[in-house]
Order: sequence, then C-alpha cells, then structure tokens
Amino acid sequence: MDTKEILGYAAGSIGSAVLAVIILPLLSWYFPADDIGRIVLMQTAAGLTVSVLCLGLDQAYVREYYAAADKDTLFKPCSCRRCCFPPR
Repeated sequence: MDTKEILGYAAGSIGSAVLAVIILPLLSWYFPADDIGRIVLMQTAAGLTVSVLCLGLDQAYVREYYAAADKDTLFKPCSCRRCCFPPR
C-alpha cells in the first residue's frame, strides 16, 4: 500500500469527523441535550452492531475482489457468516 491509497481510505473518516464538528453546534441549537444524548447512544449502538455482525468481511471482499486470482475462493470465507447467522 502506498501513501496515496492510504489517504484515499482515510478521506472518508476525516470527512466524517469534519462534518460532525460542523453539525454538532447546529444540532445543539435545535434539540435539548438529553435528546442529543439519546441520538448519539442509538448511533453508537447501531454502529457497534453493524461492526460485530459484518466482521469487516463486506469491505474485505470488495477490496480484495480484483486482486484475487480465484474469486470463488474469496467468496466462500466472506459468505460463511451468512451460513452461520442467516437473515430472519
């Protein structure tokens, strides 16, 4: 991985942090502090749930798809979670 590729992956996180710094004062102007606390708690719980259930395999599949010589071999580990934890 070169520096340009790493910065490309980091751009989303940096942009998200900048957007949060801009939006927080606007939210605090319109909503009371207890409502903002509930919203942030819900966002944190949702983010942790997605991270735990996906295990990062969705991103790994997309990043490694074109580099893999045998795409079926790449798909099997990424779809294993679906077999163990099927959607309801």
